[in-house]
Amino acid sequence: MKKFLAVVLVVISVLVIACGSSISDGTRTAASEHIGKISSSLTNAVSALKGAKDAASANSVFSNFSTTLSALVSAEAALAKDAGYSQVAQDKALREKIDKLSRDIVSFTNAVSGSNKDIALEAAALDAGKRILTLFTNASFAPVEWIRACDEARVMISDLTKLMESTHKALQDAKNGKAAGDALIAYAGSVKTLSERGQVLEKRYPFFKKAATDPSLEKPVADFRSSMVKLGNELKTKEKALKDDKDFTDALKQMKDSLTSLKK
Repeated sequence: MKKFLAVVLVVISVLVIACGSSISDGTRTAASEHIGKISSSLTNAVSALKGAKDAASANSVFSNFSTTLSALVSAEAALAKDAGYSQVAQDKALREKIDKLSRDIVSFTNAVSGSNKDIALEAAALDAGKRILTLFTNASFAPVEWIRACDEARVMISDLTKLMESTHKALQDAKNGKAAGDALIAYAGSVKTLSERGQVLEKRYPFFKKAATDPSLEKPVADFRSSMVKLGNELKTKEKALKDDKDFTDALKQMKDSLTSLKK
């Protein structure tokens, strides 16, 4: 079973140890300062939005953020000229900064969406906050892209895990070869859909497979591995029990053919 899973797992890199990075001390220092400023831009914006009680003050917060963001975009462009900067998100020394940035992005998003019960913004401030979030989302920062790719990878891994768990249960509950075979065919179809989704993400984030090795994904990966082993063992049991069942063996072949035809 693992053999056939391996050819379609677009996040297969989660099964290997995360790569480190080798960037210069100067690049690391500059990147650390830059990431800190991106975080501060969001936390400062939330603080300012809390005090914005009317449209004029809210628009002032938006204008100030726009100016700050422009400076950050220029700094990003300058840093991007350094080849080492492309590896900044994989640098262990910057992990704390990147983790904080991730939390600040979530906190800001929750604040302007109104889902943070501890932060109540006026209507004008909420509107300005949403416009700020749009500006920030449309800007491109290497550390932020890494965070977004990790979030996407987390969802992919979770969906793969759920698929394996549901297929495992379907095989266990199957009363005959036809039912077990139907579960395998459905599994292959779902894997195909996930694989296509993964290919889209790889185009969006060229480093997607590396992002899937992020330390924040250790638990999802562990759950994924456990589900993969369970499904593999159950399939072996069914293959042995239903080796002479034509419905099952035909479905098994169809599943294998479908999986091996997917992009590796």
